[in-house]
Amino acid sequence: MGAIAIVRFYLAGKLDSGSQALKSVGAIQDWRIAMHGKRMSWWLWPNVLSLDAPIVALVWHLAFARTYEVPVGEVEAALLGLAVWVIYVADRLLDTARANDSEETARHAFHGRHRPAFLVGILVALVVAAVLAIQLERLLLIFGALMTSLSVVYGWLVHRRVVRVPKEALCGAVFSVGVLGSLFVDPVPWVSMALFAAVCTANCVVISFVEGEISESCRRWLGLVLLVLATMSVMFGGVIHLAMATSFLGLLVLHVARLPKEATRVLADVVLLTPLLAWSWL
Repeated sequence: MGAIAIVRFYLAGKLDSGSQALKSVGAIQDWRIAMHGKRMSWWLWPNVLSLDAPIVALVWHLAFARTYEVPVGEVEAALLGLAVWVIYVADRLLDTARANDSEETARHAFHGRHRPAFLVGILVALVVAAVLAIQLERLLLIFGALMTSLSVVYGWLVHRRVVRVPKEALCGAVFSVGVLGSLFVDPVPWVSMALFAAVCTANCVVISFVEGEISESCRRWLGLVLLVLATMSVMFGGVIHLAMATSFLGLLVLHVARLPKEATRVLADVVLLTPLLAWSWL
């Protein structure tokens, strides 16, 4: 009987190890299947090319500009899109430098495989941005320099893990300031900016959940927080706040639905495009 018990214990351990190994293999295959040949899903392209963040940034930048009647030139909009793209590509290239196969997502795998092309893209984007920046007013140039410095500090803090501030909060704050700060609205709509920063942070947190970076014990709390933020957005009124409320609810649905990882990552950015639904009323 003792020998049988030992054999059962040994087999149970092997099965458990095998199960964990299969999970790791499955995670790796998620992006390998997506990244090769004709099986590359069309809806992944904006994400793997890092175009999702610039699109979201431009949509909200222009939405706030329409709401608060601030004129936005083509040069300013182009520079915002280029800046966000460069920052996100650089961040993902840094991620791939220290990630192993089991941690890679489709976007990180794509950036890792095409690192030289993305580095050339960054160089071209920086040259174009420098040419465009010559046309900016002095105040916008100063703001751009400050945001560049802030982005460098953010990258250093996150990738060197110098401080224990949640990276989702840092990312949400930096992104929201970069998107809205250059509008120079007077008086400053602090409530709207704070809610937008919360939307950006919530987006990062939902993605962190599916990537296993946040404990499952916090899942219910996040759902409650998203619901409260959506309610607050509605209470403040206005089309821009209703768009934020819709984004919060969209993130809540994604959080509860537990869709496949890549689908959640993509849809978490799609639900941030809610201003487009009410563009005519902004």
